[in-house]
Amino acid sequence: EVVKQQRRCWATEPDVSPEHLAAITRPVLVLSTADDPYIPYESFHRLANEIPGAREQLLDGMTHDIVPQLGDISEAIAKFADLHG
Repeated sequence: EVVKQQRRCWATEPDVSPEHLAAITRPVLVLSTADDPYIPYESFHRLANEIPGAREQLLDGMTHDIVPQLGDISEAIAKFADLHG
C-alpha cells in the first residue's frame, strides 16, 4: 500500500498548473524515460509539451536511479547549454 501511494504521489506531484508551465520563458530541457518504474513516460512528455519551446530528450534505459546514466545526462545538458548559452 505504501509503494502504491508513493507511485501515485510521484505521478501527480508537484502539481503545477498548465498555466504556470505556460508562463516559463527560459529554455527548458526535459530528460524523459520510458523505463522509470515510478514516473510514467506520459508525465515527462506532458511536462515538455506544456512548457513553451521546451526540448524533450528521451534517455533509453534511465530509471529512477540516474547514477548509471550520469554520463548521458551530462552530455545532454552540455549540448543544451551550448545551444542556449
